[in-house]
Amino acid sequence: MLFLVAGLPGRFAEWCDAVTAGLVETILGPTQIVRANTLDEISRGLLRAGPPHAVLASRRPGGRVRTALIAARRRFIVALDDPRIAVKQVIAENRITIADGIRAVAGSCAGVAAYISASGALVLDAEAANRNSEAAAAAIAEHFQLDADKTSVAEIVCQLANRGITAKRDDALEWWLNLDDGTKSLAIGAFGHFVNSFRAEDRQPVYWAPDLFFQGDQAGVPALGSIDITGRARCLVHGPNIMVLPGHWLLILELVFSPEAADYEFAIEILAGVRLSYRLIRPQRGGLMETRFEFVVDEAGEHPVDIRLSSQRAAFDGTVRLEKATLLPQPTPETEFGVHLAVAER
Repeated sequence: MLFLVAGLPGRFAEWCDAVTAGLVETILGPTQIVRANTLDEISRGLLRAGPPHAVLASRRPGGRVRTALIAARRRFIVALDDPRIAVKQVIAENRITIADGIRAVAGSCAGVAAYISASGALVLDAEAANRNSEAAAAAIAEHFQLDADKTSVAEIVCQLANRGITAKRDDALEWWLNLDDGTKSLAIGAFGHFVNSFRAEDRQPVYWAPDLFFQGDQAGVPALGSIDITGRARCLVHGPNIMVLPGHWLLILELVFSPEAADYEFAIEILAGVRLSYRLIRPQRGGLMETRFEFVVDEAGEHPVDIRLSSQRAAFDGTVRLEKATLLPQPTPETEFGVHLAVAER
């Protein structure tokens, strides 16, 4: 049997994974935790899994998995925590950069939020679970219809604590308060609205700073400052590879071109597993260019959004700088998508 736990990366979701695995193993027999976000990843994970039962630990759950769970009338857990705490924990435990942590948590928030109102969900809050971990574990057992008595539940929680598996937050919020304003703004722009609400219907604007993007021909290098377009046609900027809530969105992409980059043609793509939108632009002159795209993220979407800016032919001089990418939720999808260009001197 399969038991899914969808949650933000961090200790609380991992604790829910471990509690669920402990309960299943106690009641049903050998169990394995399989980390997967999409139906394809689940299939591959189960092919490698040995035990007959599996806990699916999903930190960026996709829409097709949610659809399959609802259709099969399966129960699952949604583990919620403060995204600011999740960032601190995922950075510390995986030894990644702050930008990488923000990307991971922002995409997870969007993926998890779409599961909250789905039938079959038991939503658990980290703060409440910290106050009474045995009650939270008992709720998991009851939801999955695992007949575990209070003694068994208490033993599982105790055994996990002895192994250092708890949902404790430690000094995570203090860490957040001590961050510089620039880093806080970077994070709040990407996932700030999830601090107050995980309701998918409460979609809010999203702001992606250049720190969350990469230079196209330099793996892992942030797209900060002016990027040289000299050389062959190639991808210049891509990112942020963050999942967004399903629905109709307006992307406002702000780019600054040098005078030398004028008259060159550039392609902008919006991808999420498949191409969602594509346009060719020509700056005409140096300065700020604001480009607008409308696109729709499907309810069954499983992939993060990736925006790509590419040159279309060899260039001998010039630069481009990404200023900001803004996503604005739109009320209804249009039948035909257009692009609006505005150029301003800077």
